[in-house]
Amino acid sequence: MRKELGFFDPSEYAAYGVITSQRKLRKRFWRAHPELELEARKAKVFSKRQNFHSADARCRWVEWLNELATVGLITDGLADSAIL
Repeated sequence: MRKELGFFDPSEYAAYGVITSQRKLRKRFWRAHPELELEARKAKVFSKRQNFHSADARCRWVEWLNELATVGLITDGLADSAIL
């Protein structure tokens, strides 16, 4: 799987079906971006609120949410309210 911005392939997530909770959304984000998860764990901010995460992680989170909402794997409401 290509994890960089702009290389989103919705078929990679289609097998999971529609994501309906923030918890599942975060879990899938970290799975899709293991380098950011490692960075967050090293900085000891993995389980903290999103403002503790790096700007890179937060930007990728927003882009990832937008892409999922665009292809219909999450609702617009979840995309608007989800937090890292």
